[in-house]
Amino acid sequence: MQMYKYLCLLPLSLCITAGAWADTVTGTLTVYDKEILTWKSDDLKYADGTSYSQNPQYLVCMDKTSPGYGNGGTFSFEGKADINVFLGSPNPGEAGIAAMHWLFDNYYENYNDLNVHYLKRRAFQYAVWELGNDYNGDINSIDANNGNVKASGTDEITYYGQLFHDTTKEIHAAMHQSLVGLPTSYRSKKYDISFLKTTDQPHQSLVAFNVKNTPPLPPTTTPVPTLGEWSVISLTLGVGLFGFIRLRKKHQS
Repeated sequence: MQMYKYLCLLPLSLCITAGAWADTVTGTLTVYDKEILTWKSDDLKYADGTSYSQNPQYLVCMDKTSPGYGNGGTFSFEGKADINVFLGSPNPGEAGIAAMHWLFDNYYENYNDLNVHYLKRRAFQYAVWELGNDYNGDINSIDANNGNVKASGTDEITYYGQLFHDTTKEIHAAMHQSLVGLPTSYRSKKYDISFLKTTDQPHQSLVAFNVKNTPPLPPTTTPVPTLGEWSVISLTLGVGLFGFIRLRKKHQS
């Protein structure tokens, strides 16, 4: 009887294992930005060979307590990780996902530029780490002086200097103002964003994103000017009168 009970459980465990395997995503990462710790992948695929996305993915590190991906290579991830990539205690759930979407919507475009000072780009990376490591759904957990990240900690200020510190304060102030009351359903208007949890320990989990495809604008038609009813009547009378006068002059001559 005992053996029969375990045999009954076996198919369920196999299904769970098979499901987890099917969600595994593997691809080659190449270095894209060393300040906002970003790698790029053109070939992320699920275990069954289907593409993770039709577009190249840019992958930003979320976990300051783990190493990044160095000069790149081939790595594997849990492809449908979502809230499981967030390390805040308690887990922020959908609030964490919405907050990350908000951060990318409002800051990434302006900071993802080699003409932007590298310390500002590094401050953005710390904001991503803040949400990934310390945010727990309570706005007070976003604290540059405490937690795992400590963007305004003594070591960071000494190493990075005033510009980094000022940019960190600016982003943190914006998060404190905007994330309170942010709907958990908020999603980026600029980027398709998903989350990849590393299966190659001890590397960091990642924010995966690409620029949204903007649908083409519908064709516009130029309206053809038309005459109103009285305008048509007036024009008809005018043409008729003109013809009558010409005809009369012809007969008189």
